[in-house]
Amino acid sequence: MKKTSVILLAALFALALSNGAEGRPKRVGQIPNGEIHGCANCHVNPAGGGARNDFGRMIEDEFLSAAGFSGNVLWQSDLPFLDADGDGVPNGEELGDPNGAWQLGDESDFQVLVSLPGDAKSVPEREGLDDFDRGSDGWPHAVSTEYDIPGWGNYVVEHAANEWGFQIIELDAD
Repeated sequence: MKKTSVILLAALFALALSNGAEGRPKRVGQIPNGEIHGCANCHVNPAGGGARNDFGRMIEDEFLSAAGFSGNVLWQSDLPFLDADGDGVPNGEELGDPNGAWQLGDESDFQVLVSLPGDAKSVPEREGLDDFDRGSDGWPHAVSTEYDIPGWGNYVVEHAANEWGFQIIELDAD
């Protein structure tokens, strides 16, 4: 009887420990393009479990529908527009959803360039000058200005500032 009690107590203790360290793979699907980096979006250890990075702590502290395992990530709140890791790039931009329009059930876009929102050394890569046509939900936004220079002809200048404040300029002659 004593041996059975010790074994039962040890089993309950092990179960309690495993519940606290249980990974939450369901949450990978509760952020846009979460499958691309998996558990590394929220955890220091890319395999998941254990300590959380800045983004993971932000979600745990402020953006769960309920505390603990049953809570779901509240993506369509302020979370996409905040910068968990302080790198100057909002969480939504890092996960390929700069406008916070992604909804639970939307497919991941494995063509989008994403980074880790909890790692300040990880920022999205940017494509070249031909990206002016990304539209209202992409980045950068271009402004076109047409100039008629007497004796030289018409010129269209497209310019935009990227997320780091650098000016991107493209000049086209008619």
